[in-house]
Amino acid sequence: MRGGRFSRKYGSQPNNRFKKGGSHLNIKSPRPWFSLLLGLTVALSLVPGNPAAASGEQAQQAKLKVDSRLSHDLPLPAGKVPGIQAKTATGPVNSEPHNFVPESDSDAITTVIVELKNTPVDVFENQVSSIGKSVQASKVRTEHSKFKSAAEAALSVQFKREYTRAFNGYSLEIPANQVNRLLKLPGVKAVYPNLEYHALPIETSGEVTAQLDKSVPHMGSPEFWEAGYKGKGIKVGVIDTGVDYNHPSIKDAFKGGYDFVDNDKDPFETRPNPNFPPKNGKPYETSHGTHVSGTIVGRGNPDQPGSTGWARGVAPEADLYVYRVLGPYGSGSSENVIAAIEESVADGLDVINLSLGADYNNQYTADTVALDNAVKAGVEVVVANGNDGPGDATVGSPGGSQLAISVGASTPPMDIPIFNSAEHSGLRAQLATFSPDLTPSEQGWDIVDAGLGKAADYNGVDVKGKLALVSRGEISFQEKAINATAAGATGLIIYNNEAGEIAATLNEPGDYAPTYTITQTDGQALKRDIASGQGHVTIGSLHEEDYMADFSSRGPALPDYTIKPDLSAPGVNITSTVPAWDGNYEEAYASMQGTSMASPHVAGAVALVLERSKSERKENHLTPNQIKALLTNNSVVLNDRNGQPYSAQVQGAGRIDLGNVLEATAIASVEETLPIELDHGASSDYKTGSFSFGQVAPGTSVTKTLDLDNLTGDAQAYDVHVDWQAAGEAAPSLTAESSSLSLTAGQRAASLGVTLEVPKTASDGYYEGRITLTDRQTGHQLTLPAGVYVGESYTIGAVTDLSVTPDIFSPNQDGLYDTADLSFTVNRPLKDFSLVAEDASGKIAGTIYDGLAHQPEHRPDIYQLSAWDGKVQTDKDVKPLNDGLYWLTPSIHDSEELLSDESVPFVLDREAPEAALDEPNVKVDEKNPGKGIISGQIVRDTLLEVLPVSYSDAIGVAVLSTGGDGQSAQYDGVIDENGRFTVEVPLTDGENNFEIYVYDAAYNGLLEPFKTITYNGETPEQPVEGTLSLDSEDYSITLNDTFDVAVFFTDKEGKVRNVTKEASFESADPSIVSVDSEGNLTGLKPGTTSIKVTYQGISTSATVWVVRPYAPKTPAQEEPSTAPKVKDEVKAKVPADQTEADPAPNSEEKAPAETDGNSNAGQAAPSKDQKQDKQN
Repeated sequence: MRGGRFSRKYGSQPNNRFKKGGSHLNIKSPRPWFSLLLGLTVALSLVPGNPAAASGEQAQQAKLKVDSRLSHDLPLPAGKVPGIQAKTATGPVNSEPHNFVPESDSDAITTVIVELKNTPVDVFENQVSSIGKSVQASKVRTEHSKFKSAAEAALSVQFKREYTRAFNGYSLEIPANQVNRLLKLPGVKAVYPNLEYHALPIETSGEVTAQLDKSVPHMGSPEFWEAGYKGKGIKVGVIDTGVDYNHPSIKDAFKGGYDFVDNDKDPFETRPNPNFPPKNGKPYETSHGTHVSGTIVGRGNPDQPGSTGWARGVAPEADLYVYRVLGPYGSGSSENVIAAIEESVADGLDVINLSLGADYNNQYTADTVALDNAVKAGVEVVVANGNDGPGDATVGSPGGSQLAISVGASTPPMDIPIFNSAEHSGLRAQLATFSPDLTPSEQGWDIVDAGLGKAADYNGVDVKGKLALVSRGEISFQEKAINATAAGATGLIIYNNEAGEIAATLNEPGDYAPTYTITQTDGQALKRDIASGQGHVTIGSLHEEDYMADFSSRGPALPDYTIKPDLSAPGVNITSTVPAWDGNYEEAYASMQGTSMASPHVAGAVALVLERSKSERKENHLTPNQIKALLTNNSVVLNDRNGQPYSAQVQGAGRIDLGNVLEATAIASVEETLPIELDHGASSDYKTGSFSFGQVAPGTSVTKTLDLDNLTGDAQAYDVHVDWQAAGEAAPSLTAESSSLSLTAGQRAASLGVTLEVPKTASDGYYEGRITLTDRQTGHQLTLPAGVYVGESYTIGAVTDLSVTPDIFSPNQDGLYDTADLSFTVNRPLKDFSLVAEDASGKIAGTIYDGLAHQPEHRPDIYQLSAWDGKVQTDKDVKPLNDGLYWLTPSIHDSEELLSDESVPFVLDREAPEAALDEPNVKVDEKNPGKGIISGQIVRDTLLEVLPVSYSDAIGVAVLSTGGDGQSAQYDGVIDENGRFTVEVPLTDGENNFEIYVYDAAYNGLLEPFKTITYNGETPEQPVEGTLSLDSEDYSITLNDTFDVAVFFTDKEGKVRNVTKEASFESADPSIVSVDSEGNLTGLKPGTTSIKVTYQGISTSATVWVVRPYAPKTPAQEEPSTAPKVKDEVKAKVPADQTEADPAPNSEEKAPAETDGNSNAGQAAPSKDQKQDKQN
């Protein structure tokens, strides 16, 4: 999995997926040590049988007494020195059943998806006459019966979901060590892992306004509405987090659906639960599906909001069906996604939208197969392309589906904030999520460089009334905002630490200084302004539209190098419907951004086009492939801020334009063949809207066919123009066999060949262009993008996307994180390879996975190895790895090369942290005698030794306290930057038992206490009201002499008593004066300090002088003295309710000392309440 992902998605770093232009661009872009590697701990945490998912269950089985307060995600190093890319020969695909979940020796239960060989029923029915329909259904039933009976007889399986309509097979639970045996059962085609999916939104800040009334008209929807098409009679499915079907803008459109999370017919969103706090910045409750639904079918009126609210979607008269597959925190799994695709096909839907994704760029997953099949069954499928831009090849599954419409995100008409300085103007900014806006000021603000925005960076830096300028990195955006706010900054500007924009979030609402992000280039410009004394800015706004969002994932889709996205749509700052948990829908709208928001715009557009097509063409309406090509043909090509067209791998064909679609009289499409792996053993043809030539070698010639379908039956003539962005004899060329293409009246279609020629001398690179057909009569244009990757520089690794989940684990058989799942992607047929463990020095410690030993060939897809226990195969035997940091690295045997640029790190840590307790083990809090302090020092832990983490990130301390009353509770400690820890615990009458747990992020130390201590004692009396006083406000002591202090307590009724024996004493500087438990002061060296005296939680203090003994001098030696003079007589300070004649309370106590006036002349300091004698 890629680091920085949907948790990966918000402002994540570019992720370059393949080699380009002769330089290596790794599948996993290197990250600094402090960046967070999320790995499959995020991506597969809901897969049954996964250790990360099962931690709570394991904890229950292990009977944990305390809960860990640590995150299991710690910053691991991102990668190693890039190695040489392996060159793996391709070959025919093995037709034998294939397992993408390699067998392990663990009996841990895992969920897999089994695909059977027969064509799914609805796919078959859509391609044949009605006579063959019942035959196919019977064949599938028989196949299922044989497989299920054989599986139940031979294996320990639990069947979960059955698929027959768009996918043929089952999801089932099985011990990991039995998975490979599934291949021997009748009818099995393939076994897939059960992947995790996420909703793909990015919440935005700012005032909530009716943004749909900008994005929806911008794409031309009103032109369809005015023509009488609003989606009436079209069934639209939303496969997502559910829906609040009571929302005024949605309730009349909602017709049904299903909840595959709770397995009932109520697909309502996940409701808030106070027992479940946010995780990784995501709330427990969900709203994503409601937002998506409102964008498609919202029936409100933004001009006159009333009983239907104000959210008006693209197809406001379409019928809405919602299938809940993503549960709490917006996460779910592919088994439910496939089930929802099945159900939507069975329910006769016309179009389905999936604004969800997994962190894989792979076109051969089980859910992608199901989506392609849904299209074959006659259902249009629209998917979000992903939010992992702007790096190359960051498409997320199932966005790479061959037949679905994948959608990127562009900007609708909007006003964006800009900063202006004396030297620079129009510096574009983005307001961070949950940040307030900066109130404009004509005077503007000075800007101050505050480094990385850490708390220490503000030491000595005056930012009050100014804007702090900080770099991205090392700490979270939220921490940067908190630190700037604490320092008094009026606002905060965060500039990127790499090229590109930042979509930042502050994670949760709070009292933040207004926080904006800008690009690295603009941030460096402002730094130069500050250095030159010109650091002053004002804020304004700029109106703009039709730019690609930086977060929008880029193509190509792998491993076939397909152009993705297919097209783009508004997906930035889209305000739509959200649930109203309190039932008040007046403000049940929120702004989000992401390809999740762009995709439903296109799904709504499909509904409009399909309604028109069904109205005009009846049963002969447009197919999903035709609608896809029609939309891409008529998209508007977008240019970047330099006026250059975005690559087709960024925007697809362009931004959707329904106005152009309405005017189109023909469809231009490209004939393609579905890979054999996706079509049950036989290739099938389909049509699409782009020329994806994939990766080719120099010296290659490829011809594809362009078809022109007549929509009106009228005669039409088109000029054909190829705009190819490459020139020169050595550059590839793209040519059409004719410069024109015509349709006669009544002619249904015409075609021409388009040929790509790549000279043998062609340089490695990505080349692209567009083919445009222009109607000679109307000038209307149809556009098809084209692209090709030339040469070995663009060869993706044979094995990529490696991950270890969890990436920190503890194989010590204690039932907690004892195993990890391994996941990897094979990008071409591969026979002989292995996965090895390299230690921190680069030495191979052993083989984790021997590919050839598991199966003769690995086909392109995602593979998952369950429950690895930390053991490796060496030349001699199988042995466990020692604790430490390792890298999981592919090794290609044919070339004897390690693919080090694909390596991912992991840590084994079997031991609990070592610690030492302070003496006494329990210290009574002076201010609150009912509270105890347990403290100590963390000595060592493996995680501290191998990772760049703080003590508090890697280590936790907790005390399970059982008081004299028999009540138990957990109390968590605080660990400082030096490893010192303190835990505050209650002290009750009788015996107090404390179990001290010192644990780490690998879950070591949670089962058995580090130490158990017992504290016996009575709870001291609670502090009472009153005042504390001493027998003097200050004291003067001769060096090496001792002086005793008397302490008096006056209660609220005015009664005074001597409490010297009950008080505690503390010297501020024990090197000057010491004080014992009875209040005896001893002068140790000349100087001034103070003592603190505490009784019953009340404290007072006094100054103490330590002076040298008096030494008489002769008149000749006499010098003026600057030391304070002592009075001849020192009197005790008497409490207010006594007279000087009254005896001191508790007369057995020693009376205040009297001194001879000459004994310390010129040496002692006077009390403040005494008059100083004049010096003679």
